[in-house]
Parts: sequence; structure tokens; C-alpha cells
Amino acid sequence: MMRMELFQMNRDSKLSHPLNPMDSRQGRWFLILSLLLFAIALGHYLWAVSVGWGNTISEHHDFRQTQCAITTYYMVKEPFKLAYETPVMGLPWSIPMEFPIYQWVTASIVRLFSTPLEQTGRFVGICFYLLTLVPAYFLLGSLNVAPRHRWIALSVLLVSPFYTYWSRTFMMETTALFLGVSYLACSIQTLSRPSRRVTALAVACGVLVALAKATTFPAFGAAIALYGLREYLKWPLQWPGTQVAVRQGMRLALLLGIPLLAALAWTHFADSVKLQNPLGYTISSSVLTAWNYGTLDQKLSLDTWIEIAGRVCTLFSTDGVFWTLCLLSLGLVLPLTRCRWKEILACTLLFALAPVIFTNLHFVHDYYMCANGIFLLAAAAFLVIGILETPGWQNAGLSAIAILIAMGSYGHQATYLGLQRLNATGFIPLAQKIRETTTPDAINIFLGFNISPMLPYYSERRALMIPKSPVLTEEAVRKALLALRGQKIGYVLITADPKSQIQPQRFLEDLKEIGLKPQGIIPIEMR
Repeated sequence: MMRMELFQMNRDSKLSHPLNPMDSRQGRWFLILSLLLFAIALGHYLWAVSVGWGNTISEHHDFRQTQCAITTYYMVKEPFKLAYETPVMGLPWSIPMEFPIYQWVTASIVRLFSTPLEQTGRFVGICFYLLTLVPAYFLLGSLNVAPRHRWIALSVLLVSPFYTYWSRTFMMETTALFLGVSYLACSIQTLSRPSRRVTALAVACGVLVALAKATTFPAFGAAIALYGLREYLKWPLQWPGTQVAVRQGMRLALLLGIPLLAALAWTHFADSVKLQNPLGYTISSSVLTAWNYGTLDQKLSLDTWIEIAGRVCTLFSTDGVFWTLCLLSLGLVLPLTRCRWKEILACTLLFALAPVIFTNLHFVHDYYMCANGIFLLAAAAFLVIGILETPGWQNAGLSAIAILIAMGSYGHQATYLGLQRLNATGFIPLAQKIRETTTPDAINIFLGFNISPMLPYYSERRALMIPKSPVLTEEAVRKALLALRGQKIGYVLITADPKSQIQPQRFLEDLKEIGLKPQGIIPIEMR
């Protein structure tokens, strides 16, 4: 009887894995090769992120990078608070956007060790990306990926040109990514083997990712829902029983509902704080609905998806190499291996979900792919794992990961290396002039610059920057100027913007009428 049971257990284990276990010697050699490829990928990543380490944070999307930087700069100087300062829209200075986990961590390190702010911000982003590999490793284990194959999958994450570049920027993207992968890993574990501790940890990670970056949450939430409902998606359809369904539904409601409520609560709080600023309504969630989600016409436009699809190649390499390998994998590898196709399909759909929801954000800002790009990388990793799990294809699998590492290195050099080496300093003399000729309590006023914090951040001075917004009114601008009565005014910097609702001459007349006396007026020609 016992022999029969042992035979059945052995038979089931063989059926549950496409590839029978290798002998110990072959397994050890394969693990050594996997670790060697991982070490090569890690070495390349650490070198790549170090390029341009001391440069200014003006290389790409400086608007968002300096927004995080100026927030963190004043966190170092002030006590931590929920209504944190981003002093670019006048008094009161608080216009909270995301929950500032990344900024608090960076500011804490600067306070403790007196490290340079910009390099610390880059270091924190890199650390969070590397920490993402830890929950990813356990997540792969929950999906029955052998340990020797997990290192192969992690190598795919390390050689991505896109993540190599964005993980070293002064942004919270990789912080949210780490929390999202941790949320998914803990949720899948507790859905498979219910545990109160793991459930609590999963909910905590879910709350944090929803607060840190609300646009990162949906794809991971959808992945958890998809995994939780997997038994109901099999064909032929089966009903596992009412009691089981109710318990699973309650777990999913807990894992998804609490983070969603936390995100809604933070949005309500942030909006209430923004509305205390005369110009804050221009960046409230209700006004930015179309900006975040896009319009129906935009979602149905072919040009929109061509633009978004054109950026996908940066996850792996350059466009020509990437699309060629896509065709080869879809036309040859996947049909032959027939392994892990469910995971590949699920990851591809989860990748597509984010731009479908937040269409305009993904259309305008390429860095938003940090929230969902990892799913397409996971699809590629599962493709390689499928090759490795197919009998007789182990050498082909190792060759595939070696090709991916080479592709990633080439793609980074072709796409991002020059950008990292670019050290834009043309604005530094003006920022230095403002800093040297104004007192620390002076407020500078900007017209025609939108609310890009580049000059306020590098001049280390608070600012009133008039936003470009279709809902901006002259009355709101006047209220923002009136709020500065009694404050020390530094310079008024003006650049011509023919599309602006606020014309420079009228703006200067309002300044004079209100009684604000700037230290000087600086006209700037934008190129």
C-alpha cells in the first residue's frame, strides 16, 4: 500500500512539472551557470546605473524628477508631515500628490548621513529596484518555478534598459514597483496557503503601493484577482463549492478592498489640502480626470497605441532587435515548447491593462511603464523558463537568456547611455544668480514656465509658478498674488507663451496694483 502511495506521489510530481528532475550533478552545474549569468547581469546593471552619477537631474522628464527633489529638499529641513511642502505654487506651500514614502526614505538617509541629496535619491531608487528581486524570487516559487530557473528570470529584470535607466532617477517609480511585487507575492502565497500573518503583510503592502503610486496599483490588483479566480477560469467550468467560493471571495475583498479604500482616502485628503491653495484646484483629481485616463477618442486612436507600443522595445533592447525576436518567439519557440503559455498570456494582458486605463499618462510620459513593464519582462522570462522546462531544450534556454543579456546591454548603450552622460547645466548660472542675490526667505514668481521646479529647486528658493491649465482664471492668479502680501519677493521671471491665458503686461500691472515689489524682473527667451 505504501509503495503504491509513493508511486502515485512520484507520478503526480512528474506530471506537475514539464521536466523531470535532473540528477544532482547536472542540477548543480545548471545552478552554477544560472548564478553566473545572474552575476553578469547584476554586474552590468551596477555599472550602467553608475554612469552620470554626479550629473544634474535634468536629463529626462526633469519636471517630475525635480518635483520629487524639491519636496525631499524641504523634508530634510522641516519635520515630516502628511501635508508636505512642494513650494512651487505659492502660499500655502502644500500641494500633496503621492504619499511620500520614497521622499521620506531619501530625506531620512540625508538627515542621518549628511549625504548629497541627488545621489541619495538615485541610490534609494536603485536599492528599491534591487530589493524587488527578493519578492520576485519567492513569487516565482509560488508559481512552481524551480530555484535554478528563478535566477534566469531575475536576470531578465536586471538587463532591461528601461528599468536600468529609470531606477537611477530621482523618482518614486521603483519604490512603488517593489511594494507592488511584494503585494503580489504575499497575496498569491496567502491565497494558496491561507495565513493571517501573510494576509496582513499583503494588505499592508497593498495599502502602501496604492498610496505611493495609485497608477501602479491596478495591474497588481488585477493579477491578484486573476490568480484568486483561476479555478473558475478553467475549462470545463467547475464550481468548487459555496463555502470555498465565499472564503476565497472574502480574501480577495480584503486584499483588494482595503488598499483601494486607502487610495481613495488619500486622494480625498490630498485634494482637500490642494484646495487651500488658490491655484491648487488646477491639479485636483477631478480636474485631472481627462489628463489621467485620456478621452475615448484617444483610447480609440491608432496613433495613441503606435506611440505607446513604440516604447515597449526599450524594455528589452532597440526596436529592430526587439520586434524580430518577438516574431521568432511567437512563431517558433512558443508553439514548440507549449510550456508556461498561461503565464505568458496572463502577464501580457496585465501589461496592457495599465495603458488601457491610464491612456494619456502612458501616451505622454514614458516612465509610467515602470508600473506595468515588469509584466512583459515576466512574460519573456516565462518564455525562457518554458524552453528550459522542455526536455532536450536546456542549452537553447541558456542561449536564450545569454541573448537577452546581450540585447539588454546593447539596448542600454544605444538608447540611454548617451542620455545618462548628458549633463545639462545651462540653467545653473541663472539658478546661482537667484540663490546668491536673494535671501533664503525670498519668493520668486514665474510666468510661462508652468510648474516645472527646475529653477526653484536649483536656486533653493520657494516660488509661485503660474500653471498652464485650461481651467486657470485671472481671478485665481490674482488670489495667489494677494496671498504673497507681506512676503519678501525676489525676482519675477517671465517667458513669452502665446497660448497662456495670463499675459505678461497685465500680470505686471496686477503685481504693482497689489503692492508686490520684486527685486527685479528677468525676461527669459525660451529655446
